[in-house]
Amino acid sequence: MTTNSNNAKSMSRITSELASAQTQLVLRQELLASSLVQNEASRVEANRQTRYLSMAVSPVKPDEATYPKAFENTLLSALVFAGLYLMISLTASILKEQLTG
Repeated sequence: MTTNSNNAKSMSRITSELASAQTQLVLRQELLASSLVQNEASRVEANRQTRYLSMAVSPVKPDEATYPKAFENTLLSALVFAGLYLMISLTASILKEQLTG
């Protein structure tokens, strides 16, 4: 039973491979069962959070665009740059007066 003249696998080797395959099967079945439980728990949690993600009322589109505000942004930029220009020119005139005075 341990040797065969047809170069086939021995019965003990086949038995050991079968036992190894059976343990692998049990391990894979346990992994499958745990992943199914985890999948079910994730599905329940997602269903629980759905009420927070669903929209109660559809948004109403405005008649005119709220952004971008081109005029307001241009005016603000002009004021900021004018302020910077005045501060730099005032500093330059003070330094010029100090150096010449």
